[in-house]
Amino acid sequence: MPGSGKTFWARRLAAALGYNVVDLDAYIVAQYQKSIPQLFAISEQHFRNLEHEALSQIITHRNDTVISTGGGAPIYHNNMDLMKQNGCVIYLEVAIAALKANIKRRPESRPMLAKLDDNALQEKLEQLYLERKEIYQKAHLKVQADNISRTTFAGLVKTYISQLNRS
Repeated sequence: MPGSGKTFWARRLAAALGYNVVDLDAYIVAQYQKSIPQLFAISEQHFRNLEHEALSQIITHRNDTVISTGGGAPIYHNNMDLMKQNGCVIYLEVAIAALKANIKRRPESRPMLAKLDDNALQEKLEQLYLERKEIYQKAHLKVQADNISRTTFAGLVKTYISQLNRS
């Protein structure tokens, strides 16, 4: 979900695993020389197409990489299946109140949510969650990330990955 700390946790996890990290939105901005709001302004579908292309490129050309996707990335173009076939997908479960607080700290970075007042933001987050939860639940690993420590988070992921490697 937007505001769940995907980029924050991706960086910490990559450091703990000794992997590279790629923020999908930053990759798209660098690749197409336009901001995420500019790409969304063309159309959400345009952005989602670029997002899928970028995700496919990263997965195909990079190993030992943690990818931080936007909250909508798993929903479109069978991206969740693509990610699951090529790595370990982690869903960061965060309470709506915490998402809202995080989004309000940096509203400019989330074009779909930037101009919403408190009530509208709450409603939008609840709507997004309801629309996306079925796909999010397909992740390999679900982590309750509201108040988790870096050490605990990295430990959960390392344990899960080592179990995958044994099977």
